[in-house]
Amino acid sequence: MSSSYKLYDYDPSKTAAVCFAAAFAVTTGGHLFRTIRKRTWFFTPFVVGGLFEVLGYAARAYNTAQTPNWGVGPYVMQSLLLLLAPSLFSASIYMILGRIIRLVNGGSRSLIRPSWLTKIFVTGDVLSFFVQSGGGGMLSQAKTPDTISLGNHIVVLGLIIQLVFFGFFIIVAVVFHRRITVSPTDLSLTIDAPWSRYLKVLYTVSVLVIVRSAYRTVEYIQASAATNASLPSLEVPECPDSAVAVVNQSVPDLTPFPMTTVNVCYDDTSIQLAFKALNETNWYVNASQGTNDDIWEYEVMEAFLYHGENDPTTYIEYEISPANVTYQAVVYNPTKVRADGAPFDHFFVTEPYIDGFRASTVTNRNTSTWESNVKIPLALFDVDQVKGSKWRMNFFRTITSPSMYPNQTLGAWSPPDQASFHMSPFFGHVVLV
Repeated sequence: MSSSYKLYDYDPSKTAAVCFAAAFAVTTGGHLFRTIRKRTWFFTPFVVGGLFEVLGYAARAYNTAQTPNWGVGPYVMQSLLLLLAPSLFSASIYMILGRIIRLVNGGSRSLIRPSWLTKIFVTGDVLSFFVQSGGGGMLSQAKTPDTISLGNHIVVLGLIIQLVFFGFFIIVAVVFHRRITVSPTDLSLTIDAPWSRYLKVLYTVSVLVIVRSAYRTVEYIQASAATNASLPSLEVPECPDSAVAVVNQSVPDLTPFPMTTVNVCYDDTSIQLAFKALNETNWYVNASQGTNDDIWEYEVMEAFLYHGENDPTTYIEYEISPANVTYQAVVYNPTKVRADGAPFDHFFVTEPYIDGFRASTVTNRNTSTWESNVKIPLALFDVDQVKGSKWRMNFFRTITSPSMYPNQTLGAWSPPDQASFHMSPFFGHVVLV
């Protein structure tokens, strides 16, 4: 099933992915050879991080052949491996500083005792690794904007943890370097090992990791903001003025959908909707159906409404058919996404006219349209102050025909990422102004 969450915001370059995969493969192979030859097992996380980079860029290269219909598996693989690799690099970098300090007998020149230095920073690195893994894993399975945003926030938290620990690590390294330069130990003056050059290499690598982590932090913060901003919004004036919600994308594939408009306005007692379906060819209904029957199996236009700003678990579902048959119910959807096996129910408004609902529909075969004017009573929503009230809404249209039935083409103002309208995290934001 397609998702409304776009995997890449750009077309990934196959050339770049292959070049990076090859470069990391060569350098990681060299590190692996020296690690085994010199038995420097503390460098194992660095080698594993290099393998992560190779596999990550290989998966991205594979994805490039699928543009724009990228496979989720390779995308998740490259996203997680490229995100987590620097945490493994960091673990070896932390251990290298501790070994340099011991090499020159410089424990007294360090802010942190060498016996604690590796433990503290590797613990922070492990914490960052698992937090980023959790956020990345959540993103790989995210189905709603809220879950995507939460996953992004968790990844950002992991990256900030990495930045804090790495920033402090650089401070510790610089202070040690300065102190041992000003007040060298006897061993630091006589040892053959080029420990000062090692420290400079350590600084270079550390700066690269810091820059990368800062970049990824900004990237995920922007992604979270973009996800939150992706829901449509509407400022609805008092009648007779109106705001227009446009339904022109299919659910869930986001392909072009026959134009449908919903003019929305309000007065003291009702929200008023003027639906207009264009490019209609079937006007397909079941003539035997009446109020609150399953008219949604045929052709309808729909509005889901909730008074409040959160993703609702209860809301009004209103439907109207070309035959002016209506369906109105309170929906109970505790999972917000109509999860399989979870509770889900409707409580019907059995006397809609008495309760203040109004509906009229006109079909026009010459212009291939049908229009419905609807009033939904505000008393259903317990609104104390109408002007300025904030809502979550979504608008839909279903299209079918005798040859298609029971299959349908679905369209939405704010398209969910599944072929279901009952996905309240995708409801747009509406303010009555």
